[in-house]
Amino acid sequence: MTELFHQVYNPVAGNVLLSALVASLLSASRLGRLVESEKYDPVSAYSLAEYMGDLRRSVFSGATPDLNRRQLQRGYLQRLEALITPPLPTAAPPGFGGGAPARPIPFVTPPALAQSDLPAFARMQLREIQRDARTSASATANVTARAHWSDIVERAAGILEPKR
Repeated sequence: MTELFHQVYNPVAGNVLLSALVASLLSASRLGRLVESEKYDPVSAYSLAEYMGDLRRSVFSGATPDLNRRQLQRGYLQRLEALITPPLPTAAPPGFGGGAPARPIPFVTPPALAQSDLPAFARMQLREIQRDARTSASATANVTARAHWSDIVERAAGILEPKR
């Protein structure tokens, strides 16, 4: 997956493309399809845990990330936050909606985040990222990298334990 990020990166469009790629890779629909595939073929399916671990390792590889990688990493945290605290659903306009909810269609209907495993996996990712960032911050002599890793630790903490 690391190669994918390098192939997609374009210095002109840069972070817009990478942010869109991360948003797509961490979309509830995509993650829901992975969960569905595990349900139908638990032996050979690419598991959600494996997928998210591979993705995290790709995004957070390297001890001293450059500016683009740092922005990508912050965007990754934002996408994990969206999985943990999704925006509230908007009400349907009058005359649209109501009645019985539609029956979910496997591999098509995105999961109901609150009832799915996705927030738990996102929290697990954040804890792993936080742990690794702490280690990286204390191990580097590079001031920019130390500031970045410390920021990642604080951002992850803020997502995991929001102030009320």
